[in-house]
Amino acid sequence: MLVIYSAIKNGVQTSHTASTSSFSSSDTFIINITSIDKQTVKGTFSGTVVMQSGTTTTSVLQVTDGSFSAPIK
Repeated sequence: MLVIYSAIKNGVQTSHTASTSSFSSSDTFIINITSIDKQTVKGTFSGTVVMQSGTTTTSVLQVTDGSFSAPIK
C-alpha cells in the first residue's frame, strides 16, 4: 500500500509518502503546476525518496525532471 500526504502552508506545498515497507520524514517532493484548465492539470516534480528498514536507511532515490498530465474529472 502507498500513502501520499500533501499540505500547503504559507503558499508552500509539502508532500510525504509512505508504504507498508518504508516511511521516512526525509521523503520530500516539489510539485509545480504549470497549467490547469477545466479538463487537465499539468506540471513537473522532483524530490527524494528515502527507503528504510526500521530506523536504518537502506537507500536514497533522487527523482529529477518528472512531469505529469492528469485529467480532471
